[in-house]
Amino acid sequence: MFPRPFKTPSHGLYPTFLFAAGLLICCAAAITGAEAAGVPALSVEPQSLDFGTMEQHEARQSFLTLTNTGAAELNITKVHSTCGCTVATPAKNVLMPGESTRVDVTFNSENYQGDQIKYITIATNDPALTKKEVMIRAHIHVPLLAFPPKGLRFESVRAGDSTSLGLQLSSEDVEKLEITPVRWNKDLFDVKVYPDYHDKPNQVGVFFSIKAGAPQGSFEEIVRLESNVPGQPFLDYDIKGRVVADIVLEPERVNFRYAAKNRSMTKVIR
Repeated sequence: MFPRPFKTPSHGLYPTFLFAAGLLICCAAAITGAEAAGVPALSVEPQSLDFGTMEQHEARQSFLTLTNTGAAELNITKVHSTCGCTVATPAKNVLMPGESTRVDVTFNSENYQGDQIKYITIATNDPALTKKEVMIRAHIHVPLLAFPPKGLRFESVRAGDSTSLGLQLSSEDVEKLEITPVRWNKDLFDVKVYPDYHDKPNQVGVFFSIKAGAPQGSFEEIVRLESNVPGQPFLDYDIKGRVVADIVLEPERVNFRYAAKNRSMTKVIR
């Protein structure tokens, strides 16, 4: 017996094969056209900068490398930073495919303290990433760390009420922190010190309480606290606030001097 002959495809399938082949050719041509047109793409190295441990008022420098990894011209329209960083203008604002440029970055610790996170923002015409953020890290060492760092403010404490606000102090330079208040307005508030604050020997809590008989009006006091930290034996800390009565007059004084003759003038007292 002879083997059964192979059955060839019917003529009805042939147009289908031609259509699929044509579709593949068209798609390949479209992809090739897109690659020819191209788009810019921004690449930044390194992805973040870590300036490590710094002292207050110290400045350190580093740099970023910006590269156009796309297939079209990359325009760097703006490079700016949050507080603490000075960013130099890139050597080139226009990068052709494959080109790179350097951006110098200077971090100034100024009056910062503790862990700091800042950002540099790079704006370009990269359609996939119009704004690129680069994280900047630093740890600012101070002998005596205060939180909040810029003082306490009592907002309109009612006369006769006792209101307290707290200050947290810590130090990396001593195993056990010791704080002693040595100068404050004893007619205005009481001071209480809590050693081993939050069960940490190198941390102290200091709380200020407005006295019930505190004089009325606004105040701004500088409290001096002594410490056992070798690099900072004392801290002058700013405390502001206001003690008010049940009825408060604003403004407390009205002045009509230099009024024009025969002219009516009005002042509103709240």
